[in-house]
Amino acid sequence: MTAAQEKAPAPEPVLQEDRLDYTPTARSVHLCRRRAVRLVSEWGYPNHVAEVALLVSELATNALLHGSVRGRLFRVHLILTATALRIEVSDPRGERLPAVREAQEDDCYGRGLLIVDRLADRWGVEPRTVGKTVFAELALRRRSDVEVSARTSRNRRSGPAHISYGPTSHTYRRGGCRPVSRPGRRCRSGRPGSGHRCRCPPRAASSRPARRG
Repeated sequence: MTAAQEKAPAPEPVLQEDRLDYTPTARSVHLCRRRAVRLVSEWGYPNHVAEVALLVSELATNALLHGSVRGRLFRVHLILTATALRIEVSDPRGERLPAVREAQEDDCYGRGLLIVDRLADRWGVEPRTVGKTVFAELALRRRSDVEVSARTSRNRRSGPAHISYGPTSHTYRRGGCRPVSRPGRRCRSGRPGSGHRCRCPPRAASSRPARRG
């Protein structure tokens, strides 16, 4: 059996799906972005809503600017599987294919596909009988993996940090010695019997004469 005769791998089963048509207006970009964010959060992936919002917004804007025809709608299709989220935006202009280009500094447009290319794990264009479909796919991360990564990051930030304030410097921990900026000034965080060891320099002896009774 040749490679051409081998069967293509079976597609993953669809867990969730949403499809809706929109009129080619600027308000529709806002509506489809808001709907996609709400659905992805309800489907259990709130950690991906920022990426989804940008991808839907850029693909819908491209369909509005370069693929719209008067009296025809564009479609936003979300497909969720166990490992990926696929975003499809279809428009009636199949002859106008998107292409990544370098925008100039003073250009108002031209950066949409650069954002899509940076955020999506895979994206491309598929022809239709009438028009085309531009899709972008995101590889999904489990919520537990994201929480473990966030906890690890917080633990790293909560460790001791060496802070220097001019001539005086010491290790600052939460609830510990408060750094001071002037030599000869006592730290107020340590209390007798608390086991706190202050590293601030000792206060200079007072030069005032003793008060007579």
